[in-house]
Amino acid sequence: MRDLSECRVLIVDDTKANVDVLVETLRDHYKVSVAMNGEDALRAISRNRPDLVLLDIMMPGMDGFEVCARIKENPETAETPVIFISALDESDSKTTGFAHGAVDYVTKPFDADEVKARCRAQLEIVVLRKELAEALKRQEDLSVRIGKDLQQPLRDIVQLAHELSREEEEDEEILMQLLVSLSKTASLCDELVESVQS
Repeated sequence: MRDLSECRVLIVDDTKANVDVLVETLRDHYKVSVAMNGEDALRAISRNRPDLVLLDIMMPGMDGFEVCARIKENPETAETPVIFISALDESDSKTTGFAHGAVDYVTKPFDADEVKARCRAQLEIVVLRKELAEALKRQEDLSVRIGKDLQQPLRDIVQLAHELSREEEEDEEILMQLLVSLSKTASLCDELVESVQS
């Protein structure tokens, strides 16, 4: 799995004291950036997409729910996980947060170890998703290449079989040459298939 220290975490909160504590909590583990309001957060996300967003709800102007909704509406950022960190601890606020697309919700005052654990869990999922997508892409590329690599040998087999069917039985030497070519081409196909399976 990719080193999580390469992951980017964007902290969005209008209260400097909260930002300072979160930065202190996470900066030794991840690449951390900060936005102090919703508009700045969306600009930061469009410039350099983070792997995770820690988002306050109650901010002047655009609140955290709206920021989250905009992140999820944009196809470029929709997969970015959002964890709400808020003083709002009522069930309705949590439900609203999840309805807007958040993956987690931490109430203030928060425990630093809990925040680290929740961030780590989400970032591990992000990294595993990326690795899975890369593996699927490699598999798809390999399948295309194998298909192209098999195309000519299979055509050769068909051509050789056609020539065999036209040969006179008494011309044993030509018949043997065609059979050897057919055998070599079939072996090549078999090797290609084995390389895919291993």
